[in-house]
Amino acid sequence: MSMLDRKTSRRELLQMTAAAALAATTSVLVSACTVPVAPAQNGGQSPAEEAVTITYWDWWSMTAGPSGRMFEALPTAFAAVAPNIELDLQNVPFGEYFTKFLAAHAAGDVPDVMHSSVDWGRAFFDRGAVLDLAPFIEKTSSMARDQFLPGALHQVTKGAAQYGVPGEGPDHDTIFYNQNYFAEAGLPTEREELMKWTWTDFTDAATALTVRDANGQVTRSGFLVPVPGHHEMAYWAGCQGGSFYNEDETGVAFQENNAAVDGLNWWLELQEKASQPLTSERQDFQQFLQGTTAMAQDGPWNFVQMAEQAPDLKWSAMLIPAKPGENGQISTSIWNNMLVMPSKAQNQEAGWTLLTFWCGLDWMLKRLEIGSWMAPRNDFYETAEYKQALEKMPVLANVPLASEVGTSVAFIESTPIQATINPILEAVMLGERDPDSAVAEMAEKCNEILTKAGYG
Repeated sequence: MSMLDRKTSRRELLQMTAAAALAATTSVLVSACTVPVAPAQNGGQSPAEEAVTITYWDWWSMTAGPSGRMFEALPTAFAAVAPNIELDLQNVPFGEYFTKFLAAHAAGDVPDVMHSSVDWGRAFFDRGAVLDLAPFIEKTSSMARDQFLPGALHQVTKGAAQYGVPGEGPDHDTIFYNQNYFAEAGLPTEREELMKWTWTDFTDAATALTVRDANGQVTRSGFLVPVPGHHEMAYWAGCQGGSFYNEDETGVAFQENNAAVDGLNWWLELQEKASQPLTSERQDFQQFLQGTTAMAQDGPWNFVQMAEQAPDLKWSAMLIPAKPGENGQISTSIWNNMLVMPSKAQNQEAGWTLLTFWCGLDWMLKRLEIGSWMAPRNDFYETAEYKQALEKMPVLANVPLASEVGTSVAFIESTPIQATINPILEAVMLGERDPDSAVAEMAEKCNEILTKAGYG
């Protein structure tokens, strides 16, 4: 296993409910009454009066864990809104999803609605495989762009076109920290204070938090430095006011103002001063739970699990500190998965009814109740339900903040770009490449990919 494999596994809990391990597609056919459907709320389109069956694809488990409970609740909740629509819920393993859908599109046998990773949405749209939803959205005020967090929209739109509606997230990279270790080292423990830090402050703190044995070997890391990828490339740029892509999305911008070079040098310094060596077997978040690192990078999908896995651990989480300098700001990488409608879907109006239900406030609040999931909607953060959750877990305030200050991970030609930059970044961390030449090569190759795809 390479360090690149470990890079994937550190976001494993993001997809803890995914069904990538399932061997075959599971189909759950849910019957509903055949009485006429009530008109869709907020100006949405109503499906035909007769009963219709629509197919929905998802890689999340439909039988186990919180997502299993969610899919158990979905048919009853949806039937209250659209009793004439039957749901054929199909699970497709994550690793097969992209190629299986493109094959289905070529064959003309597609679902009516489906969950799409941010890594695929733009690729599906550019291939003509999913619809521009703007005409539907124009008639459905609850799905208008101003209903969603600003950071949720970048990855579902292309100019005036909108190929997806944010239906999950917002997710972001966050740094978990042990409050007891911080207090012992005389460091501030409140998130508000840590939001004032720069990379320099973070490095000093991580160094102070590191414990070594008599031979100089790290026994407790100040911060476990992860192998960088497109997430880090995005937030290194964001920490100095930039982004992964340039403004018109015709090229990459992560190399501007030395953002990526400086970020790599920061990572190398942290690796030397405050981290255990990079290995494929290293389990960063488990080390955080076990107390063998003071800080580790992961994501908000672990907020709720923390209470179950380490109830006695005093912890919180911060966004990525600002790059030193006048343009420095806190940031993070952000992504929002989405619901899309295939361009060859046979039941578009009924499919839109399901999509708007899923992405609407009521279902988002039900998801909060079932699995403590956050939502990409603005109105979600004004509800009593969210405020009650925030009182119990103040770190949830980071979620909408991340969407405000974060920058998007690679989502245009995401797969080839990741395949290009990951081995180069790995070589830098292994001391086989210098940051300057590595970033120059990555920028050149990424721009070639975008140009070839019609973005240059």
